[in-house]
Amino acid sequence: MSDSTAVTQTGNLPVHYAAAACYLPVMSIGFFASIAFLVMEPKENTEIRFHAVQSLLYQAVFIGGTILGSVVLTMLQVIGVIVISMISDSLVGLFSLLMMLVWLVFTLLIMVGAAGLLGLTVLAAMEKSPRVPVLAGQAAKFSGYTL
Repeated sequence: MSDSTAVTQTGNLPVHYAAAACYLPVMSIGFFASIAFLVMEPKENTEIRFHAVQSLLYQAVFIGGTILGSVVLTMLQVIGVIVISMISDSLVGLFSLLMMLVWLVFTLLIMVGAAGLLGLTVLAAMEKSPRVPVLAGQAAKFSGYTL
């Protein structure tokens, strides 16, 4: 938990508000805020640098997973329709229905990832110093923050 009187050198913001800004999932504000704090904050302010790095890692995994999942599902759908249409035209509709359900689940997972980012924003604003299990260790190493 951070000291509520601590402020950033960049913008003189309380640290917990700056950390929350790093996680904001609205129109890339969190992405740009994370980069700004990472570049402009001194290395001694390890807490805000930790949140900036953790946010960037989370967003990279989230966006990378979304792109990879979309490419894989699209390829699976195209190849599946071609192969199944060679076997039996009547199975194409069933396969399309199955793929529609898979896309629905994928879309729900994307929504969960976005909600996770929103949850990190709220926790940071409440001075809870959120930690994403796998990413927090990497962020701490890069920022010099002690978990």
